[in-house]
Amino acid sequence: MAEKNGYLYLLGGEDGFLCTFGPQGPVCPCFNVWRSADGATWELVTPAAGWSPRPGHQCQVLFDTFLCFGGFGFPTNPFVPAHPRDLWESRDGATWTLVSESPWNADGPEDVKYDFDSLVVRGGQGGMRPSIFTFGGDREASFAAPDPALVDDDVWSFSPAPKRR
Repeated sequence: MAEKNGYLYLLGGEDGFLCTFGPQGPVCPCFNVWRSADGATWELVTPAAGWSPRPGHQCQVLFDTFLCFGGFGFPTNPFVPAHPRDLWESRDGATWTLVSESPWNADGPEDVKYDFDSLVVRGGQGGMRPSIFTFGGDREASFAAPDPALVDDDVWSFSPAPKRR
């Protein structure tokens, strides 16, 4: 969830965690982008945001732009990570652009986090630049074989250059 210009936005996520497996791999009940002015009535912003369906990711608004990153990737092999290694941006929630293929300096899908928390810092007198901070997260490929070494307790920050208009 994120807030922008008086609207609540639901950006991705899942409806349960029950996937079916088809010829192209797992098919999971995931949302796309919706918005609401009151939390009761929702309108579809886009049925296909460009980024792959995913739960466990984060979307924040920084410099009047949505940034979405991280998340759990649905693997075809339950013991090999398939986490989406991308960072997407949008000004309106409908049109999305791939910004980077490497949040957290990830070398591969095994380095991408899901189920982490994030916070926007708008900058201020202390000298901190406007940034998105991420806290903790999980990098496991499977819930069937948990590995505590892949549960993180670190903090990262991301400070994109402001967009020129």
